[in-house]
Amino acid sequence: MSAFVIFAYFIVKTDSLVSLLSKGKRYPVYAKFSNVSGLFKSAPVRLAGVQIGLVEDIFLEGGRAVVRMQIKKKYTLTTDIRAAVTSVGIVGENFIELSYRKEFETPNPSTVPPGGEIKTVKTFGLEEVGAELKAISPKVRAVLDSMNGILADNDFRESIKGTVQNMRDISENLKTISGENGTAARTIDKIDRVALRLTETVDSLKKFLEKVDDSLFKEDRGILDNLETTASQLKTTAEDLKSIVARVRKGEGTAGKLLTGDGLYKKLDGSIESVNTFLKDLEKKKAGLDKTKLNYYAGVDYMTGEKNARFAFGMDLNFPGFSLFTRVREDALEGGTDFTVMAGKQYKYFTAAAGMVDSGLGAALYLNLFNRRLNLQLEASRFYKARELSWDRSPLLKAVLSFSLNKNIDVSAGYEDVLERESRKFLVGISFRN
Repeated sequence: MSAFVIFAYFIVKTDSLVSLLSKGKRYPVYAKFSNVSGLFKSAPVRLAGVQIGLVEDIFLEGGRAVVRMQIKKKYTLTTDIRAAVTSVGIVGENFIELSYRKEFETPNPSTVPPGGEIKTVKTFGLEEVGAELKAISPKVRAVLDSMNGILADNDFRESIKGTVQNMRDISENLKTISGENGTAARTIDKIDRVALRLTETVDSLKKFLEKVDDSLFKEDRGILDNLETTASQLKTTAEDLKSIVARVRKGEGTAGKLLTGDGLYKKLDGSIESVNTFLKDLEKKKAGLDKTKLNYYAGVDYMTGEKNARFAFGMDLNFPGFSLFTRVREDALEGGTDFTVMAGKQYKYFTAAAGMVDSGLGAALYLNLFNRRLNLQLEASRFYKARELSWDRSPLLKAVLSFSLNKNIDVSAGYEDVLERESRKFLVGISFRN
């Protein structure tokens, strides 16, 4: 009987005995938890499912549970490890789980020394699940009550039926629109026609600009090349004349002897000075011509109204302090073609111009901001009294704000006939320039 009691005592105290006998092969570490319900002494400590130690003691410190663990010395822990109280299955034993996760990683982690502390993470156990369910239960019940009240309402059910029928009607309308004779098909056909007209306009403009390039800038054909050739020939002639005058002054040759008179020498010298003056003026004009910029563009405007597309192309010639504007475009109000030719004076941030605007007397103000990327155009034209009407018609005023997406593409938006409320039209447009 005594032997049986002693054997039972050692069965109960096996873990304590093992802990006592293995102290030389383990080292202690600590972890602090807010709740360790179900965890007992001698519970295993596992890392990746492998037992590497056991719980030696559990006690309170400052309102938190402190767990003292014994870790086998052959296992080294680092400071980026975390401890949690977990269990195997729903009713399994509780134990300490150690884990390394990506979110716990720290640069250059150090080794946890004997007696060191391991940081912990909270697990979501059955008690926490029960508390959360208890907290949201009244809200779920209230939502279910509201849904039952709504579904029991006859008006609501009728409204749902009406909504379903409306969705069917919308589906049928969409089928009609997308068909061959639907609105979408007609819109796509209109866009194709507009694109074709734009292509033809761009081709015509391209041929026109090629002729302009040939006339102004092409080698052996352009005006600039002819001016440079003429200037070079005049310089050569001037050098030859200077050489002749020098020889005459020395009295060399028959010509030198015949031309020793002061009168003839002065005439020759004056002619050379005149040539030099002419050459200097020609250099100044050439320098001004080099600063001249030719800008040409083609674009299309889309306007409110029955006729919603208008094409235009134009050319601007900018001299130092002076500009010449030309444009040809469709007349969206009366049909036909409008021509614009204006001369303007350049200032720092704006240009004021006057002349013929859309085939009528007019004036314009162009405001340039942000290195000419943002431009405000104000054009006024048709200052006349309509003979067939009994009232004076206001001038046609156009206000457009344009923005340069890059050096070749501009987008714009504005109003046509701003002063007339009944005929005012909103427009958006895009243009392509050199």
